[in-house]
Amino acid sequence: MYDRILRLELPRPAKIVGFADDIAITVVAKHLDLVEFYSNETIRLVRAALTELGLQTADQKNEVLLVTSRKVTETITVRAGGHYITSAPCIRYLGVHIDARLRFEEHLRIVSDKANRVAGALLGLMPNIGGPRSSRRRLYANVVDLILLYGALAWSEAAKKQSYTRRAASIHRRACLRVFCGFCSISHEATYVLASIPPLTLLIDERSRLYSRRLESVGSEERAKTIEEWQAQWTRSRKGRWTHRLIPNITPWIERRHGEVDYHLTQLLTGHGCFRSYLCWSNNDTSDLCPVCPAAVEDVEHVAFRCPRFTEEREVLHRLFGGPLEPEMLVGFMLETESNWLAVSTFAHSVMTRLRGAKRGQEEDDRMMRYKVCRRAWVRSPLGEFSRFVFFAWCGRACARGGAGTTQKEDPGYVISLRSGKKKNPITVRAGSDRITISRSPRRGLTKLAIDGAQHSHDEVRSENHTHKRAPDAGAKAQLERMMVPEARTTLTR
Repeated sequence: MYDRILRLELPRPAKIVGFADDIAITVVAKHLDLVEFYSNETIRLVRAALTELGLQTADQKNEVLLVTSRKVTETITVRAGGHYITSAPCIRYLGVHIDARLRFEEHLRIVSDKANRVAGALLGLMPNIGGPRSSRRRLYANVVDLILLYGALAWSEAAKKQSYTRRAASIHRRACLRVFCGFCSISHEATYVLASIPPLTLLIDERSRLYSRRLESVGSEERAKTIEEWQAQWTRSRKGRWTHRLIPNITPWIERRHGEVDYHLTQLLTGHGCFRSYLCWSNNDTSDLCPVCPAAVEDVEHVAFRCPRFTEEREVLHRLFGGPLEPEMLVGFMLETESNWLAVSTFAHSVMTRLRGAKRGQEEDDRMMRYKVCRRAWVRSPLGEFSRFVFFAWCGRACARGGAGTTQKEDPGYVISLRSGKKKNPITVRAGSDRITISRSPRRGLTKLAIDGAQHSHDEVRSENHTHKRAPDAGAKAQLERMMVPEARTTLTR
C-alpha cells in the first residue's frame, strides 16, 4: 500500500520518508517562498494518493519544522487540506525531538527528565544495604540506559558537546552507583568500572558505529573497541587511583563469571567508607590517625593490609592465598574462584562492621559529653506559658552570665539563664531544697534572681529575650503533655 506513496513523482527538492503509519516530507530550497510552494504541492499529491487508497489524513495533527542556520528566527505556513500549519521550533518524530538548529538539546532534556523519573522509581528497589544482588541491579540500570540512548545514531554528533549531555551522564552515573551500593563521592571513572558499565559517551559512540555497519554482525567487535577506549581513559585518569591499583585491567573484571559486589566490599574497593582518612576528608572526623597505630593514617590500605586490629580476619585470607596478600594481588585472587571471592567479601563485611561500630561508640561518647555540659529543662509560668531554662553545672563555683563586669560568686552550683518569657510575672521553681524566684528587672533585657530570698543583682543573671514557639501539631501536643508532668516542670537537678 505504501509503495504507491513512496513511488510518487514529487517535485525535485522534495523527498518522502515513511515508517509504519508516519510519513515525513523533506523539502530543501534556498528561499522561504520556494519551501512553502514545494511543501504545499507535495502535501497535495500525498493526500490525493491516500484518498484514492481509501485513507484519510488527520490534517490537524500535522507538524512543520523549518531547519535553518540563520540567526533570525523565521517561520513558514503550509496548507494541509483545510488547515494552515505554522512551523514550530521543535517537533517529535518517531520518538526523537528535532529542533530548528539540529542541536537535539531539547531531545536530551526531555529524555533526561523521563530517565530521571524511571531511575527514581528503580532506585527505590535498590537500597545500599539489602535489596537485589549486583547482577540484578545492573539489569535495572540498563533500563535507564535504554531510555537515554534511544535514537543515539541521530544525535550522536550533538553528544560531543558536554553541556548537552551533562545531565544525562549524571543520571547514568547515579544508576551505576546503585549497582554496587557506592557513595556519591566516588569518582566517575571508578563508578563505571565497579558497575561494569561503560561511560555514556562511549555507549553513544558505539551505537552510532553499529548503525553505520548495521548490515554486518559486528556487535562483539564494536564492544571490543569500546572497552579498548574505556581502558585507555581508565589508565590516563588521575581519579580513583586506589580502585585502579586493585583493578588495573577492566576486561577480567567485567567478564568475570562469579562474584557480587555489595555495600561492604565496595568500601574496600573504593576507600570510601568508615575509614578515618575518608571521614576526616569529608569533615566527619577531626583526626585521620589510627587509634592503635598513632603514627599511621587510617586509610583503606592500612586497615585491610596492615592494622593489627584485624590480624585474625586477615590470617584467613593468607591461608587461602598461601602467603601475605598485597593490594595488587587482591582482585586477581578474588577472580580465581568463587570461594576466594566469598572469603574476601566476608573479610570486608567483618572489618567494615567493626569500624562502623567503633565510630558509633565514639559518636555516642561525644554526645554524652555534650549532654553533661548543658542540660535543659522546661518550667511553667503562672500564666501557663512554658519557658526554657539552661543550667550550666559546675562544682563549687559558677560564672554568672553577665555583660561587662561579670563576677564569680560562691553559689549552690548552678546559674540560670532565662531564654523566654517576656511577662513581668515572677516565676518560682524549686531545685532541691532551694526556692528560686525569677522576675523581670526594670532594666530592659535583664532579670532578677532570688534563691531562698537572697537577691542577686542583674549583672549576675542576663535574659536572652528569646521566645520559643512550637507548631500546633501532634508532636508538639505530646511534648506539651510531657512537659506538664509535675516532675518535669518543678524539679530541677543540679
